[in-house]
Order: sequence, then structure tokens, then C-alpha cells
Amino acid sequence: MGDFEGLVSSFAWAAHSPLVDYIGFSILNIPNAYGVEQNNKLQRYLSRMKFVNVLDDEGILEQIKRNGKKIHFLGMVDGPNEIELMRLNGYDNYISTWDSSCAVWYGLNGIKFDSSPSGAVNGKFEEEVDFNIKTGDTQAVEYNLTYIDEMCGGDEYAQEHWSEQSGDYQSH
Repeated sequence: MGDFEGLVSSFAWAAHSPLVDYIGFSILNIPNAYGVEQNNKLQRYLSRMKFVNVLDDEGILEQIKRNGKKIHFLGMVDGPNEIELMRLNGYDNYISTWDSSCAVWYGLNGIKFDSSPSGAVNGKFEEEVDFNIKTGDTQAVEYNLTYIDEMCGGDEYAQEHWSEQSGDYQSH
């Protein structure tokens, strides 16, 4: 196992530090702290949910919010349904931003999100993202983008929310 207590204390420090505006919840550091980053997709998929719950139990989430800090989720672990997992447990209200290339990257490689518990029956597509890719399965990309839009409350909600947050939303 990694340094779980050290990770918790670093989040507690960030909750109070005037040097920090955004606190990143990585798809690597949290599973590493639990010792589940490799070869255990279910444990890895649930690790951020469990970690957020620990921060909630210790009052750190509330300190983050009260001190005006923002939470950013970096990537998706093993499927898009992590969004739903956070929402169903009430933690979506704490997450300010969440980025992932998985809808596009999976789609370009012919992978559509599915009805499995994680939304991607085979888990994380481990091939490194090729930002110079010129072609791929654009229908699968559109399907995956719609899947995430609907999970977030529908395309209308997504356009309104994203445009308010960053002004960068482009309709697909």
C-alpha cells in the first residue's frame, strides 16, 4: 500500500493553504495510496469514491468548500459511470471541474460505453492517447459524448453548465 495517511494529510493541508485554489483528485495518486493502481480494476474504479468518502467523514470536504477551494477530477479511472457514482452519493456538488478524453479516445478506437457497472466493460483503455490521430470511429465518439451529456443531466444542461463555467463549450 502507498502512503494513504500522507495523501489525506496533504488534502487537509491544501484545504487551508492560501497557496491553493484547485485541488486535483488524480486517477493515479488515489489508487496508488490504496495500493490498487495495477491489476485490480474494481478496486481502482472505486478508489476515488472511497477516498472522497474518507475526506467527507473527516470534515475535509466541507473545509475545502468553506475555504473557497475547488476540486478538479483528473481523468476517469475505468469508465464514465464514475460520474454517476459521485452524483448518486451526493459528491457531485463538491466537484468543480472534471476532465477526461475517454469519450473521444474510446470512440476513435471503436469502443462505445456500455451498460456494465463502470460503463466500460473492459475498464480503462490502456493505449496512450494519440493527440495527432487523424481518423477513427466518429459515430462511437458521438455516442460516447451523448452518453456523458445524458449522465450529466442532458445536452441542454451540459451546454448551459459548461458555457457558464468556461465559455468554451462547443456543441457537437
